[in-house]
Amino acid sequence: MEIKEITNKEIWEDFLLNFKEKTFLQSWEWGEFNKLLGNKIWRLGIFLDGKLLSVSLIIKVKARRGTFLFIPHGPHILNFSLKEEIFKLINLAAEDSGYDIYEASLFLKGEKTRIIVRIDRIKDNTPISHRDCEIYSQSLSRLLDEKDLLPGYFLEISSPGINRKVRDKGEFLRFRGCPVKIVYEYDGRQLTCKGLIGLVEDDCVEIELGSDKVKINYNSIINANLDY
Repeated sequence: MEIKEITNKEIWEDFLLNFKEKTFLQSWEWGEFNKLLGNKIWRLGIFLDGKLLSVSLIIKVKARRGTFLFIPHGPHILNFSLKEEIFKLINLAAEDSGYDIYEASLFLKGEKTRIIVRIDRIKDNTPISHRDCEIYSQSLSRLLDEKDLLPGYFLEISSPGINRKVRDKGEFLRFRGCPVKIVYEYDGRQLTCKGLIGLVEDDCVEIELGSDKVKINYNSIINANLDY
């Protein structure tokens, strides 16, 4: 975690969009106004792994009673429980509509918040259609609107895609017999293997290359994708 000064107006204002309850006293313009008055100001942000978590407009005020630092109506701290609640709704919408979540990501940005979800259907392996995406989108939108967690949002719902990642032993089992491309490390070198998924063992997967076969340990795989 680190504290850094924020010098970009767009970063500052975009972060404040995440908060329903805020006043102009933490706005970029209020800081500029105080500089015109001759007050020293700092716009500080707290970052964790490069992500902005909190902002504070700090004003140095000189008064008869002394000099002090003032944070008007601040600081603003990102609500982690909000993210957790949204991810709960993402999973609940999948349960309600009969899908599985392949992966999901969330970019909180006030009214411009983006929620990106890739849905899957593990039980019968039926491919995800545009209609499936519509059904899931309607389910998630209903839950989000009922909870009224966000001032606005954009949904991006899609399937994992035909050349989806194969991420673990379970997915190698699921797609046994399918064409795959695996990038892996062997003896300090990075190699690429293309073939059909064969025998899936506890610690490795066998790739069929015509009449030849190659065994690749899971812990040496850098990435693997279906290769249609």
